[in-house]
Parts: sequence; structure tokens; C-alpha cells
Amino acid sequence: MNNQSKNLKDILSGIVKDPKYATKIDEKRIESIWRETNAPYIVERTTKVSYRDGKVILFISSAPLKQELFQRRSEILTKINTALGENVVEEILIR
Repeated sequence: MNNQSKNLKDILSGIVKDPKYATKIDEKRIESIWRETNAPYIVERTTKVSYRDGKVILFISSAPLKQELFQRRSEILTKINTALGENVVEEILIR
């Protein structure tokens, strides 16, 4: 590997670890995990996935589904953190 490749790798690694970018990157990773690990009917009724300050906010368009997901919050939290490979998410909020 030449110096330019190594420098680029170091630069990208630094960006990923920078707090002002890390939150947005985590949010996109969490959104992707949510869409990949849930049934189509859940994904279709999810209008937005947001992440901020350790909290994932799931915006759901179906009242019965909101209730179901509310009861499964700890399961959802474990599933997302396991997929991320680290404990990034501290709380799940359903809106």
C-alpha cells in the first residue's frame, strides 16, 4: 500500500470518529439495519428513523403497530446494538 492510500484511509477513519459526523453515520447505519431486519409491513409503515443522543426514534404510521413496537422496545434495542457491534443505542422511542 502506498502513502496516498494509507493517508486516505487515515483521513476517512478520522472523519468516521469525528463526533459531528459520527452521529449522522450512526443514524444511517441504524436506518439501514431497521429496514434490513424487519418485515416489509413494518418497514412500509415506518415513515422515518432518527437517531440522536443515544435515542432511536421510530416514526410509525399505524397505531396498532406503534403499540406492538412499544411493547418490543428492549428487543429492538438489543437487535440494533447487536447489528452495530457496539452499544450505541440506549433508548427506543416510538412516535
